[in-house]
Parts: sequence; structure tokens; C-alpha cells
Amino acid sequence: MNWIDQILSFSVALGALMSGLIWFQKKDSQRRNRFLALLIFLISLQIAKDVVSFEWHPAVYLGLQGTCLFLGPTIYLYVLAMLGLDTGTVYQVIKRYMFGVVYLLVVSTLVLSLPDSPQIHRYINPPLAVTVAYTMMFAQLYHVLWYFQRSLNRIKLHAKSEAGTQGSFQERRKWLFRIVFALIVIVSIFILPLLFITAFGESEILNYLRYGFLLSLSIGLNFITIKSFNYPEVVLSFPQIKYGDTALSADLIQSIQSRLNSLMTEKQPYLDSELKLDSLASMLSIRPVQLSQAINAQYGKNFSEYINEYRVNEAKRILREDFDEHHSMYEVALDSGFNSKATFNRVFKQMTGSTPTSFVKSSD
Repeated sequence: MNWIDQILSFSVALGALMSGLIWFQKKDSQRRNRFLALLIFLISLQIAKDVVSFEWHPAVYLGLQGTCLFLGPTIYLYVLAMLGLDTGTVYQVIKRYMFGVVYLLVVSTLVLSLPDSPQIHRYINPPLAVTVAYTMMFAQLYHVLWYFQRSLNRIKLHAKSEAGTQGSFQERRKWLFRIVFALIVIVSIFILPLLFITAFGESEILNYLRYGFLLSLSIGLNFITIKSFNYPEVVLSFPQIKYGDTALSADLIQSIQSRLNSLMTEKQPYLDSELKLDSLASMLSIRPVQLSQAINAQYGKNFSEYINEYRVNEAKRILREDFDEHHSMYEVALDSGFNSKATFNRVFKQMTGSTPTSFVKSSD
């Protein structure tokens, strides 16, 4: 094993370790932490793929090759989770990974049907193998870049809708943009030339590009794993949150959150379209600034975003369970706590990625 492979192996081990640590973080942002952990783990597998040669174990190599099909959906879901948007039901999340699952099933079936021997190449038709390999490589490249582009669009749309705001979401968007943009640059600069040079068989240049890509990916992996712990919005808990000259302790924030959750579940104040920060704070017998800080600290959202998430979830429940031809979208909007159909449509699409009408059709 040469020095480059040693660096790559170290990066794979570091990535696997850090993904495990982030996955098991116990906090309210556990969902987005798990998408981040999965992202780091998948990047680690992409590096591990090239440490493992095809001749050493074809099944392992081809399996790792297909893991890049999970990379695009994961970064997209991580972006949604970080921006406080709906990532969908478990079924909808699984659907995003189906392309990768199908690939792994097909590869597993093909590999298991071949004899397990060093002479495996005897059983593979070279022209057909090359055609299939290049088809899959381009399909994987398109799949990954398509999801990366969707992720960037999500970040841009969120920035426009939150124009002028400061704080947690602004920091999150910076963090997400750096991750997505870095991965796009790495993939575009090295993968595209790699595909063409592979086709012409220039092995020396191919090796330089391969190691350049892997080292860049390794640097990117180390950046994500180490830098993430410098972003309290990403992984670490909040020991204290400051708003101007005031501050709330972590214990007080936790207490407010517990009482707020109970109130939202039992009384459903979000169904009142006239609900304001002052009135909700009054229900909890705390000052409005304390409630605002607690919501921002625990959920990374402002008051409107927090309330609208409950309203959208209520609208989704109505559309799934109670909606029929006798109901209008305006009625759904009012029943969910929105004061107009226009606001309902805009917020619903912003949080779910689809219009209420499209949501009803997809639920049928």
C-alpha cells in the first residue's frame, strides 16, 4: 500500500468514525444529524471503493460503485432538514433511494450468478461490459449532479424567501452552499475528464486524475467532518443563546420547549389565524422575547416558521384524511390556521416542495 492509499484509508476510517458520532448525537436536530452522518459515510465509501480493486473482490467493488446513487438524495434531504423543510414521509424518503437500491439488487444478482474465482473475467463479455459500465457511470453522474442542482436551487429559494433575515438560517445556508458547491466542483472537474480519458485508454493520465479526485474527495470529507463541529447549528448543543443583552440558560430553554410542545399538542393555538407571538407567550406566562429565543434555539426557526410548520402538517392531515370534492382549498387553508389561500399555497409549497393540489394527487 503506497502513501496515497494510506492517506485514503485514514480518511475512510475517520469518516466512518465521525459519521457514527454524529449519528448518535442526542438532540432535537437528530433528523438532520443523521442525514449528515449518512452523507459523510457515503463519501467515505466512495473513497473506499478505489482502495478496493475489482480483482480483489468484484462484488464489493461493484457494490461500493453504486453507493454514489445514494449520495444525491442524501445531500438533498440534508438540505431540506437543515432549512426546516419537510423531508416527506418514510415512504417518500425511501422512494428517493430506489434507483440506488435497484442498482445494488441487479449487481448482486449478476455477481452471485458468476463463479467466485480469479478468472471471473472469462465470464464477462468485454464489449458488453464496457458498454454497461459507461452507461452506468453516466447515469450515476447525471443522477448525482441532478440532485446537487436541486439542492442549490432549494438553498437559493430559501434565501429569497428569507431575504433580510439574520442568524441561524443564514449560517445554515452558508454551510450547505459550501458543502454542495464543493462536491459539485470535485465531481465536475475530475469525473468528466476521467470518463473521456478512460475511453481512450491513457492509463498514466487516468491514474493522476483518479488520485487527484480521491485526494480532493478526501480533503472534502475531512473538511465536512471537522468543520461540522464548529457549527453549533449543525451538531453541537446550545449551552447558551444570546439575544442582544439578554440570555436564556439551556435549562430554561428546555423548560419552555416542553411547555410549548404540550400547549401546541393539546390546545392547537396555531389554528387561530390571528395568533401572534405576544398571545402565545401569554399562554405560557413568559415574555415574548423569551419565547422567540427558545424557538430559535431549539428549532432554528422564527415564530412564523414554527407556527406555519404546524399549520402545514394540519393541512396535510386534512388533505389525506378529510378532503373530498365537497371541500375547497380555501376551506382547507382556513381550517389549518391560514388567513388566505394565497399564503396557504405559498407556505405549503415552500415547506413540502409541492402545491396542495399536487399533494392530494400524490396521496391518492
